[in-house]
This record gives sequence, structure tokens and C-alpha cells, in this order.
Amino acid sequence: MQRRWMIVAAALVVLAPVSAASQAQSADRQIPVFVRGRVEPAVVMDGAAIELAVTITNGLPRAIYHSGSWTEPVGWNGETISLSVVDVYRDGQPGNLLISRPDVTLPRDVSGIGRARIESGRSLSIRTDARKWTLRDGWLHGSYAITVRIDNLAVDDHCSLSVVSDPIGFTITTTRDAATAPRDHPEPSIDRTVRGAAGRELDDLIAAATTRPWPGEGYPVLPALSTEMRGRIGSEITGSGRVRAAYEKLDAAMRNNTEWFEGVEELEAEGAVWCLASCLVHPHEDVQINALRALERLGDRRVVPFLLTYAEYMAVLEGGSESATMHGIIHSSIAKTLSTLTGIAVEINGQDPEALRAAIAEWRRWLADQPDVGGP
Repeated sequence: MQRRWMIVAAALVVLAPVSAASQAQSADRQIPVFVRGRVEPAVVMDGAAIELAVTITNGLPRAIYHSGSWTEPVGWNGETISLSVVDVYRDGQPGNLLISRPDVTLPRDVSGIGRARIESGRSLSIRTDARKWTLRDGWLHGSYAITVRIDNLAVDDHCSLSVVSDPIGFTITTTRDAATAPRDHPEPSIDRTVRGAAGRELDDLIAAATTRPWPGEGYPVLPALSTEMRGRIGSEITGSGRVRAAYEKLDAAMRNNTEWFEGVEELEAEGAVWCLASCLVHPHEDVQINALRALERLGDRRVVPFLLTYAEYMAVLEGGSESATMHGIIHSSIAKTLSTLTGIAVEINGQDPEALRAAIAEWRRWLADQPDVGGP
């Protein structure tokens, strides 16, 4: 049987242009599989490894499979089996600098390339050194923009995806210039002073998990954590070393998506519902989605008031193909979580602010009749 292939540009397919008014209805024509990349650090010393991290996020309702079992750099380049750097530009000049990709030769003791399963709503991170790709004049000093592609993402027995990232920026500089080189995402102004053996102060710990690590304000705006809710989060953190360790993994500036997802899983295992609720204010949407699903599984109705506040902030339309699709997943996840917790079943598929606002009104009427359900 013939196998179908799709190239997913800019991380997903949009089959036709859509207006803002019709984006909610077009969600079923998009493929919510995303590839994002970053270079860490974004300022690279001359001659140092260009540490490229690529994340595949699966927004489909089924698992997908990445071809290749290696997610960290190996000498024979196994991590690049399905990963390609496809464009390299320097200092805004035209002309792709890329000449060749790294050779992949399986060692004799490796019987096959295998594959990695990516569950619905989960991500897989792959790390490599971009210097493994050859440029026509080498990796010289300058500001770079590169794009990467992940191939052979199996959706089922008959369909595979190739997904292209948005441009990834970084700078190669000399040691002398490094102190003044620009950064893509400047460090946030968070006081990270450690006070005492217990570690960072609770305010710092919560701020690290809920503060954008780059300038500007996100859209939609996220709700603030009340003093009462901060107290409940703090009680869970101080009451358990495991909860504290999990929460520390949510640091939006210093940790990565693999650690964020581990932190959410560990908070769920500990039943730390208030810490999980605070993940809805994490600046990365995929963390919010994982937290919503964890709260649904835990079934603790005490978080319903804050979930409703969060839902009201999210009940807007977001433009842009990738942003719209991720926001649609949030709308659907909110509906599923609150339907489970309240028993008032509402199904929302993709972005639908009007339906979400109507559902919020239903859930608030339910809450008004539940004197035992209280929360910040």
C-alpha cells in the first residue's frame, strides 16, 4: 500500500487562509504537530559547540512516532537520523550557507534505528551540535538564523509527517565580545537569592515558575495568583520535599520543557493540586495543557474557582496558525477538565471563545450551588 507523506511548514499545515471569524471552525484542517528549536546558550563562543535543542510537540489526539532512538549527541550522529538543519543564514545576508549534513553510520552493535513514541499532548526533545552540519565558509562570527526539519514522524501505517521549525536565532562571537553580545531572551529580573538550608524563598520559587523569561506581555494575559492561593501553594511546597523538588523543575528561565513536564507529572503523583493550578500561569502553553489534564485526572473540585478565572482569561480568539491551534487545545482541555470536575459536560473542539464563555456561565451556576467548594 502506498504511504502518504506531508510536509508541514512552520510546524503545521493550514489548507486555506482563514479569517479571524472562521479560525475556530478551521481547527480540523490543521495538523497540530510542532517543532521548535533553540540554541543554549544563545551566545556561542568561537569554536564552542552550538548546542541545538529541538522539541517535537504532539497536539494530535493519538500517539505519533519519531524515527530514531537517540536524543542526545553520539559520535556516529545517531541523534540526526531524522533531524535536519535545512537553512542557515548569517547577518541577514541572502543565500543559504549550508553545504552538507553529518554522515550517519550505524555501529556494528546497533541492530536498528528504532523509534520513540510521543503520546498525545507530550513532547520529545533532541539535542545535537549544529557544527555537525557543514557551511560553505564555516561557522564564522555573526548572527545566525537557522531552520530545522524533523522527518519520518509516523502518524499511522499510511501517513508520515515532515515538520519544519520557525527560524532559530543565535550569535557566534569571540570571548572578548561575549560580555556585550545580544541575547534573544535576556535573563528575567527575579531575585533568586537562596536564604537558608530550605532553598529559595517561596516567593522566588513561585515567581520563577510563573514569570515570562523575556520582555513584553503575553497574549492572552494570564491571571495573577492571589495571596490566599500563594499561601496554599507555599503550604504544599514546604510540606513535602518531593513537591519542592518537582516545583523547582518549573523554572521558566533556567529549566527546559522536559524538566517542566517531569515537574507536572511529579506534582500530580504527589496530589499537589494548588501547585498544579499555578502551572496555569506558567508562560509556556504546553505546561498549562499538561497541568489541565493532570487536574482533570486528580478530580479535586477545590480548584474549580481558579480554573474558572483562568478560563475567563483564555476565552478570547488568538490569531496565527500555530498559536491558534495551541490555543484551541487549551480551550478543549479547559472544557474537558471542568466538565469532569463539575459534572456539567461541555465539549469544545478547537478555538471557540463564545462556546467557552457560555460554558463558564453554566459552570459558575453549578459552583453557586456548591457551598463546600471553596478556593481562591
